[in-house]
Amino acid sequence: MPDRCIAAWLHGRASNTHDAYSRDVRAFLAFASDRYRSEKPVEDLRLEDVQAWDRWMEEQGLTASTRRRKMAAARSFFRFLGEQGRVAKNPAAGVRPPRSRETLTERILTEDDVRRIIIHEPDERKRLLLKLLYAGALRASELVGLRKADVVYRSPVQDRGRGRVQLTVFGKGSKTRQVLIEGSAAGELLQLRDTLTDADERIFALSRHGLYRVVKAAAARAGLPAASTHWMRHAHATHALWAGADIKLVQTTLGHASISTTAQYLHVRPETSSSSYLSL
Repeated sequence: MPDRCIAAWLHGRASNTHDAYSRDVRAFLAFASDRYRSEKPVEDLRLEDVQAWDRWMEEQGLTASTRRRKMAAARSFFRFLGEQGRVAKNPAAGVRPPRSRETLTERILTEDDVRRIIIHEPDERKRLLLKLLYAGALRASELVGLRKADVVYRSPVQDRGRGRVQLTVFGKGSKTRQVLIEGSAAGELLQLRDTLTDADERIFALSRHGLYRVVKAAAARAGLPAASTHWMRHAHATHALWAGADIKLVQTTLGHASISTTAQYLHVRPETSSSSYLSL
């Protein structure tokens, strides 16, 4: 029965969301089964079961952000069951999500960091991957999902090497947006695109985990072993805003649903603070 409920709940969701949410809810149901030493019907699960799961995750050392994500999946699952008339109350609704310390500033690369990551990559195609992560502020799934048909030239032919490329990006929440890429990355991407024959052929025959490994290795060569694919996206947002880009433009490029999400990047490098007005 849980399998059918989970399949119905996640029907039509993006594959990344489907996999993550399914894994999280199955983990909770497995925990509940272990707790009662038998499979417990979803209709019989209560607030105390969800609270016990949260305490167990904390004891296992899971971060607050991971616990929040898992709780969000559980709330969504039981909300769906409530809409279907399967449960009277959402047992996860009463669990307050744990708060975590904001660590965005620790994940912002400088422009010099980004340059070093790119130039220390010896492989030409992998170097292009790194350029696109930064220049397009692309998520890992968005980059590896690019097809030949998603890459369109937008400048005069004679300016091809320094022109612009328009990417059609299929992003988070199954939303599609357009992203412009300029400079050397545009020319290199076009050359790679033109080697493909099928419009649906992927530009990079690479998985998300394969891309993670490329970024990790390149960052380690640059002396930044902690950097990841998403750090390049963070860097794009921060560098663009501090160079004077309009926040609405950055929001559109990144595909943020709310401008408040984009605004967080305005605060990671404050130019001044009230402490400058104090005399010590």
